Formats: sequence, C-alpha cells, structure tokens
Amino acid sequence: MQRLSFEKIFYHKKHLYDVLSGEVEVFPIHLELGLTNFCNHNCPFCYAADSKFAADARRQKIEIPTGRLLEIIRRMRELGIRSTNLVGSGESTLHRDFVNIIEGIRRLDVEIGLFTNGSEIKGEIAQGIVENLTFIRFSFTGAGGEIHKKTQGADNYLQIISNIDHLVRLRGNRRLPTIGIQFILTEYSAGDLFKAVDMAKELGVDYFQIKPVFPQRGSKDVRIGLDLNKALQLAFEAKNLQDDRLEIHIKPEQMRLVVENITERPYVKCLGSLTTTVLEADLNLYLCSNQKCPAFCYGSLAQDEFTEVWLSDKRQRMLAELPVNSCPAACRMDPLNRIYDKILKGEMTVPTELPQPRAEDHINFL
Repeated sequence: MQRLSFEKIFYHKKHLYDVLSGEVEVFPIHLELGLTNFCNHNCPFCYAADSKFAADARRQKIEIPTGRLLEIIRRMRELGIRSTNLVGSGESTLHRDFVNIIEGIRRLDVEIGLFTNGSEIKGEIAQGIVENLTFIRFSFTGAGGEIHKKTQGADNYLQIISNIDHLVRLRGNRRLPTIGIQFILTEYSAGDLFKAVDMAKELGVDYFQIKPVFPQRGSKDVRIGLDLNKALQLAFEAKNLQDDRLEIHIKPEQMRLVVENITERPYVKCLGSLTTTVLEADLNLYLCSNQKCPAFCYGSLAQDEFTEVWLSDKRQRMLAELPVNSCPAACRMDPLNRIYDKILKGEMTVPTELPQPRAEDHINFL
C-alpha cells in the first residue's frame, strides 16, 4: 500500500466502522497542526496565504503556546489520536520551541510528520527531527536557483540542498524518518522535473511527489499552466524514473480534479472531517485545512477543552449544513470521503486481510 494513499484507513477498522455507522461519537485519529502563522518563504500559490487566518497573520505573528498544546494533545491521545502533521499556515520550524514541542509530542506516543520549506533543517532542529519524526517532506521545486526562487519565493536553493543532504547523512541507516521531496508542477517548473528527480536520487531521499498547483482565490498564479494531458504525460514519464533508490508518487485523479477545477462530488457529507481535524497556532480548531476561516471554526481551545468544542452543537450544525460541492477542488479529505462513500454504496469492500505494514508506510497519517 502506498504511503500517500488514503486506503491506509483500512488499518483503522474500528474507527472506519464507527464513522460509517453514524451511531456513535467519533474522535479523530489524525491532527493537522500549525505551530506558527508566519513563514520565511513567499510561494505565489501557497494555500495558506488565501485563508482568513493567514490574512490576520500579517498583522500579528503567532506561535502556539507549548504547554497548552501538549495538554491538548495529551487529551486527544486519550481519545484516540495517533498522529499529527506539522503543516499549518506557517513554517513550523520557525517556532522558537520547535524541538521541545516535537519531543513532548513523541513522549505522548503520537507520531509526527513535518511539511517544511527546509530552510531551518540544521543543528538541533535536524537532530530533533531524526530522533522524533516518522517523516519529513520538503516543499522544494526546481533543479536550480532560478526556478526555486520563482516557485518558493526565496533565494536559498543551495542552502536547502545542503540541509537535505545533511539530514540524509544524519539519519544514516535508520528507517525513520522517511525523507521526501514535493515538486509543484507548473508551466515554468516542468522543464526542471526530470533533473529534479535525478537530484533527489543523488541526495538519497526516499520518495519524490509530483503535485499540481492548487487553485487559490485572488491569485494570478493559480493554474498549472499546462493542459491536463501534458501534465499527466510529464508525471507518468517521471514516474518511469522510479527505481530501488527512489519512489515516485503521482495522483492522476487529484491532478485531473485540480487542473479542471472539478468540485462536484458523489457524496453529501464530509465524513473525512471525523478522521482528521485541524488545530492552528491561534488555538482555534477548524473543520479542515482548506477552510481555515471563521465560518469553519469549531471553536477555541485556548481555554475550552477539546471534547467541549468537538461535541458542541456548533460543530454538529456546521457539518450538517456543509455544502460539499462548494469546497475547493483541492480538498484534502476528498479522496477519503470517496472511499467512505464507495463503501456505504457497496462499491468497495473493506479488506479482511491486510499486508503487514512497514514503519515507512505511515499508516497512522490520514
């Protein structure tokens, strides 16, 4: 089973059946977590820059308070949380207490993944990542400084190459954390795609993911700049470069939905929001990573307990009234929602037997 597939939900059968039954209160098994609301890169297509939360961030830099965060995660762990992605609306490694936070989360027996621009992966941060994380994924597009600067909004290509190389060497022969690179396929980055795959092999990372540009409201740089057939052709050609050293991941269906901006969906409820929830640096709990704005905020955990907000009438009304066909084409939970929907309609069966997962399959990350 691919480490990036939502079919990993089959390893969580009790949670899956509780979600499908609709008869019991279900708590999430995965948390998307934002440690900060600020970043030292300026990607023109960044989804976070489009959110109300990020707009507020321009007025005030926020770091999530370490003590309160660990209290929240301790309670969520008691209720079934298994993993957290540090992704949020800012660059998590800029949090001044980053290492203490990841050490504290691991002590609570919660697995950690990190999405990062890579600029700060050095020194004690790199050591802390090797000792505590299940995976790290670098948002790193380009095989040279020019394209990197255009897609990442920062002139630090060589520094990040050095940081990735250092982290791979620091990990040594350990199986974890798995180290990946995420490449954004645009008209101007397409010429660097195959060279970037070669670079990833030379660096010794474990996998390379190719993604489209997700549409953002108000941005002039929102489209992939390639027609769907050309984008898929390039992605499949790059996939053919996979070998024993490097896995290459593409999601053709995601690419189709995003490039053609298809938002019509076969389901009417976002059951995926029962599996994953989102906590931002302002301690607000949100419905999902694509909808971080007041209209989709369950409530604040600054003082209220997680269960109080999760079981609130406000959250129940929000989910009942959510118009899923107005959600972005890039909806992160859409693939999981489609799995749930197919099972409910009898179009997919839950496997009775599953292969023994590898540590590097990340089965707790949904």
